[in-house]
Amino acid sequence: MSVDGWTIALQAINFLVLVWLLQRLLFKPVQNVIARRRSLVEQAFADAESAKQAAEAEHQRYAAGQAALDASRQDMLSSAHQEIEADRSRVLEDARAEAEALLRSAREQIESERRAAVADTRARVADLAMTMAGQLLRQVAEPPVTARPLADAFLEQLLARLDALEPDALQSLRAELQSSSEGLRVVTGTALNPEEQGRWQRALQDRLGPPGRLEFLIEPPLIGGAELRFPHAVLSVAWSEQLRQGRDALLANENHH
Repeated sequence: MSVDGWTIALQAINFLVLVWLLQRLLFKPVQNVIARRRSLVEQAFADAESAKQAAEAEHQRYAAGQAALDASRQDMLSSAHQEIEADRSRVLEDARAEAEALLRSAREQIESERRAAVADTRARVADLAMTMAGQLLRQVAEPPVTARPLADAFLEQLLARLDALEPDALQSLRAELQSSSEGLRVVTGTALNPEEQGRWQRALQDRLGPPGRLEFLIEPPLIGGAELRFPHAVLSVAWSEQLRQGRDALLANENHH
């Protein structure tokens, strides 16, 4: 088979024309489309990166704002706490000062009342002592002590006490002496001599009748006075008893105040 040169040449020319047509009509438009697509993709990536950076910046601004807000809130809480503590300290200090003032005032008032009470008590004691002393002096001053023994004065006072009793009470004492084995005991602070004992016995028998038993006793603590001790009763004109009554009256007066 022989090869025709013109045929090869024509075929080569056809191939070149085909390549040129493809290059002209197909490759360049496709390349332009690809280039445009690449450009769009790159632009999309660039826009996405810008959006990402903007979002990160916004997030940072938000975080900074949140941190500032937290710091401001913490400062406000700290300031409020300090103000509350300051107010509480002022209230406590004012209350403490007021309590101390009230305590001082109460102590001063109590001390003033105590001094007044002591002064009043001393005055009452003095008045009571003068009253008791006057009563005791009157008992032995008339008639004068030199005119009669104290024993006779005490005897007269006891007889006056017996005479002042109700008839039923006096009769009860008489019956008690008659029925009891204990009898009547005459108690004095100093000893009575036989003559004085005789006068006492006669005077008491006139008022009470003959007792089943009459005994004279001495009790030094019985200051300035005498007692008639029945089995179930005591009749006393002793100064010590009057002093005790005065003490009881003073204590009762103190308890009342």
